[in-house]
Amino acid sequence: IAILRWIGHLSGLGSLEATAERVQQTARDALRLRCDTPFLGGRALDTPEGQIPPSAHMVAAPRSGYVQHVDSAKLSGLAGKNGGVFYLVAPPGAWVAAGEALGFAAVASFGEALERDMAAHVTIGDVRTFAQDAEFGVAVLAEVAVRALSPGINDPRTAEDVIARLSRLLGEMTGEDRAAEPRAPAIFVPPLEMEALVRAAFDAIGRDGAAMVEVAGTLQAALARLAGARD
Repeated sequence: IAILRWIGHLSGLGSLEATAERVQQTARDALRLRCDTPFLGGRALDTPEGQIPPSAHMVAAPRSGYVQHVDSAKLSGLAGKNGGVFYLVAPPGAWVAAGEALGFAAVASFGEALERDMAAHVTIGDVRTFAQDAEFGVAVLAEVAVRALSPGINDPRTAEDVIARLSRLLGEMTGEDRAAEPRAPAIFVPPLEMEALVRAAFDAIGRDGAAMVEVAGTLQAALARLAGARD
């Protein structure tokens, strides 16, 4: 039985459909986590309370790279302990250069030690990761379709399958609950933009599949379904 299972596993290893299935599940997990923990547990930055005051102090990135993880609870705790709030401007998935702003701290007492402590709770790496970067999973799934549409593979059926998967993923989203009680009340986080997700999902497929009527038709039908969604 183990040998037969292993043969079944190997038969799908490396196929675009098997890859798409795994990426879809990973992307779904990331999107659900973001919806279940709106604004990474904090509050929305695009509200009147979330406007960054001119007196706020910039917290700079110690190195260049992609923001991989934000410990919102620790950042909120640090800001609250110092009598203020923290405004995150580089959410997971953003690329920052050394010295650019990760966020701004509006606190009573700010110094190098506090800036260093706050920056330490934002993990920066050389590549994007799936855990908190909800848009990344969507973009990687779209890349499966782009690869299928390349002249060397020329597989429009896989591209159509990916379009259907992306349509289901975005259609399942409930959005971030602005009424939810924040777990980290002293941090403001940029909201997850639906337009950015739609563009990450479909822009490249629309470009590379424009000459294939079956791909273009499937894409337009998916966009029409999403246009009728609640969001």
